[in-house]
Amino acid sequence: MDHAPILRLSTPLPLPSRGGLVRARCGPCEALLEPVRGGFAFLWSDGRTAQRLHLGLAAAGELRLELRPPGEPVAVTPQEPVLVAPAARVRGYLLVPVVPTLVWQPAGGEPVALHAFAPPALAAEWRSGAGHGFVATSPWCARFPARAASLLQAVLPVRIRNDGPRPHDVAAVPIERDSVLHACRGGLAFAVADLVAVGDRMAPRQRNRPDGTRTNSVPASFLELPA
Repeated sequence: MDHAPILRLSTPLPLPSRGGLVRARCGPCEALLEPVRGGFAFLWSDGRTAQRLHLGLAAAGELRLELRPPGEPVAVTPQEPVLVAPAARVRGYLLVPVVPTLVWQPAGGEPVALHAFAPPALAAEWRSGAGHGFVATSPWCARFPARAASLLQAVLPVRIRNDGPRPHDVAAVPIERDSVLHACRGGLAFAVADLVAVGDRMAPRQRNRPDGTRTNSVPASFLELPA
């Protein structure tokens, strides 16, 4: 029997009645929700550390645990050197931490994030001209990394083409603030980062639309953070 962790974008947490308990798995982590006098207690554990929250929730509404992108630009640095020769290309995968977020959906209202459990693998950083963002490191994987779900990480497919006259050293691969996650092979993945290297910088690859216009594979601000 396969007991490999599975990551879901959203996991509902029904409000338990008095004396009850709701337990949910989120990859390698576990969430517990129980009623206490005056509200609810929520316990989040990653197997090494645990956090406890006290919640006041209305009877009408839905509580859920969502896995979200970091919410700010992220520069992902490969742990090993990645070099692309002139007129060549490289393909691979990087691992990016996702942020478990407790979300309350009131009856007839808009969802609101109650608390985000920031993963320790994301380090906050301020860069001149780019503002606030995160940095992370990842192994460079030649194949789709099946172990990403067990690490509470999403997969970032990467394609880099070197159009410059010199070898390009991939210092970091950026992820845009509004990047979207989708389910993939029992885990989560971002859209492909399709980049072109010229000199010391990378730019989003230009693609042709059916109407004849051209568009970037990712927004131009995708490259703001790892300048």
